[in-house]
Amino acid sequence: MKTKTKSRTNLMRKVFSFLAVVVVLAMTFAVPAMAATDAPEASAQEMVNKTIDNATNVINIIIRFIGVIIFLWGLALFCFALNSHDAAQKMQGAVALFSGVLVFVGPWLLQMIID
Repeated sequence: MKTKTKSRTNLMRKVFSFLAVVVVLAMTFAVPAMAATDAPEASAQEMVNKTIDNATNVINIIIRFIGVIIFLWGLALFCFALNSHDAAQKMQGAVALFSGVLVFVGPWLLQMIID
């Protein structure tokens, strides 16, 4: 009885692993369709500028996301430090909090400096 259950468990594990690999590969190889621009007379320079602007926006979003993660990590550190009454941990949490805020607003500050 145990060998039958064990073999069934192994079979289910293999099937699940295979399905997981298929789903991951399907997500990996999914490529969005590149639609043509509305104006066929758009110059190459405009297309390059649009591509660079899109890449810049994606990078800014990633940087802001990292800033939010650092902020939340700092908030957790600071809350744990308040619970343990440790001054060094409080300082470390506060530094992480302010670092997260600075990383989050970094792209906006950079844009203000450039303009």
